[in-house]
Amino acid sequence: MAPANCVRVPTPQSPSKPPVRLPIRFLAASGLAVMLGTVGYWVLMGTHGGWSQNRIPRHATDEVTGLDHVIYDDGFLPGMDLLIGGCMAGVIVLLFASFLHRRQKNLNPINS
Repeated sequence: MAPANCVRVPTPQSPSKPPVRLPIRFLAASGLAVMLGTVGYWVLMGTHGGWSQNRIPRHATDEVTGLDHVIYDDGFLPGMDLLIGGCMAGVIVLLFASFLHRRQKNLNPINS
């Protein structure tokens, strides 16, 4: 029996962490949103198959001579580099979410 003036210290227990599902699903949804947003922006701005351009060429005809020439308008035309870069960023985020999901599954196989 312990004396009356002794303080009883609780024994440390291993805390059971609840599964973290929301951040993983949020990461996966963010990756999909980045990919869909990039494809949507590329389609809405004009599906240009080359590099992105910050000056858009426009063909015009001279009124006096009738010759065709190119006029450059200021603007942005997204190209394949923007499309591929945005989709790669979305895939990287999806792979990271998948890695976290698998790691969580391996750490806690009972609740998975």
